[in-house]
Amino acid sequence: MFRVKYKKEQILKGLRCFSIEIAILWTIILIDTLISTYYGKYSGMHLSQVVASIPKEYMNSEESEHYKTDNEFLIQSKENAYMIYGIELSNVDESSLITFLDEEDLKKLKSANSFSQILEGIQDGIGFLWGDVVTGNTKKSSYISYYFSSTEKGHDGDYQVYIIFYIQEDLKYMEVCVMDEEHALSEKQKKHMWLYTGR
Repeated sequence: MFRVKYKKEQILKGLRCFSIEIAILWTIILIDTLISTYYGKYSGMHLSQVVASIPKEYMNSEESEHYKTDNEFLIQSKENAYMIYGIELSNVDESSLITFLDEEDLKKLKSANSFSQILEGIQDGIGFLWGDVVTGNTKKSSYISYYFSSTEKGHDGDYQVYIIFYIQEDLKYMEVCVMDEEHALSEKQKKHMWLYTGR
C-alpha cells in the first residue's frame, strides 16, 4: 500500500514537472514568434555612429534605389513615391553630401539644440513643416529624440512627411521620410522608427 502511494506521488510529481516544462517551452516559442513577427519587419541601416530602424518593405523593395556613405543614406522609389533620408549631422562631410542640403542649411541643423531651432532648421533647410505639424519627443538621461509629422502638398498630391531628430552628447542625427498616400507609414512604424533609431 505504501509502495503504491509512493509510486503514485512520483508519477504525479513527474507529470507536474513535465507540465511546467511544456508551459516554459510554449512561452519561449510564443515570445520568439512575437519578436520575429514584430521586429522582423525592420532592418538596420548602419552609419558610422547610428543604426536607423527602417521598415523592410522599403529596404527590400525592387522599386527602391539605395545610396549610402559612412554618414548618410538615401532610400527612394524609382517612381518618386517615397524617400527615406538619414544623415549624421555631427559627422558628415559637407563636400560630399548625397542630397539636397547646402552648407548654410547644414550648419544651421548642426548647431540646433532646442525644439524651436530644430524646427526652424528643418523649415529653412528642407522646406517642410510650415503647416499643421504633430510633434513629440522622448527624453532619456543619455539622449533626446524629437519627431515631427505633417502632410505636405506636392505636384502629384499629398505627401506624408515624418522627421526624426536625435541628439546624444555630441552626436546629432536627422531622418526625413516623405511618402505618398499609398506608401504612408503607419503609426506603429513611425513609433518603432522613432524609438529604435539611435546609437
